[in-house]
Amino acid sequence: MNWLSKTVVSVVLGLSLVAPMAVTPQADANPTSQTQHRVYYVYYRSCSSTPWVCYGGYYQPNQAQQAVTWFRYYGYDSYYR
Repeated sequence: MNWLSKTVVSVVLGLSLVAPMAVTPQADANPTSQTQHRVYYVYYRSCSSTPWVCYGGYYQPNQAQQAVTWFRYYGYDSYYR
């Protein structure tokens, strides 16, 4: 009977050590998406013969669109990308 209890204890201990390795962790499919940010750059110019000037960059596309709208309201050519 002593060998049976030692065997059962050994199996339980072995399974308790191996079980955490068998469970797959809940991980993000794209872990780099948390550290990467898309930057939307706003460009403007006063007329078609002048070069484009970079006004700045925004992390949110709606903020970049607001800047483009502001430039167009005051007569500039503008876009963001």
